[in-house]
Amino acid sequence: MHPNRSPNAFLHRLLVRGTIRKKTLAILAVTFLSSFLLLHTVSQYVLLQSFKELEIHTTRHGLTQIGKELDASLEVLDTLTRDWAWWDDAGEFVASPTSEFIATNLGDETFVGMKVDLVGFFAPDGREVSLHLYDAAQGKQVEVPASLRAVLQERQGLVSMWIQKGCAWGLWFFPRDRCSLPRVPS
Repeated sequence: MHPNRSPNAFLHRLLVRGTIRKKTLAILAVTFLSSFLLLHTVSQYVLLQSFKELEIHTTRHGLTQIGKELDASLEVLDTLTRDWAWWDDAGEFVASPTSEFIATNLGDETFVGMKVDLVGFFAPDGREVSLHLYDAAQGKQVEVPASLRAVLQERQGLVSMWIQKGCAWGLWFFPRDRCSLPRVPS
């Protein structure tokens, strides 16, 4: 390589033999490049880290709020189902189902008022006594799909029951959701 074409020779010519205009342009270019790199580094390690922390904080706060809302909803549902479970008429209906009980207590307004879509009554052995489904979009009760009935008959294990302090309670576990079962005297 020719000695005049090496990087050192270029810098030497720029610094020694270059005009003031070339030197000023070189200094401005180096200053701009170093400022850009400094700005990029600060934004990567300071600003982006701050945004990540803010996003994590916001997400945690949102999840906490969702958890509180879910707990409140489950508490309301638990109270509702407990009231129905302790109600003598409901117990008598499970022992001896009548269409009068359904007509009197399971109208469309019941589903709307309780904000539920499904009401089921099951005997202590897990046998279905009565199952009612409300479609909010249609504003009326609809036929319970045979597939749901089949799942409930085939998979008695979907219902998990616990007995505690003289009461039985539990949850149904479905692939996408869960449903509270009332607390009833065991």
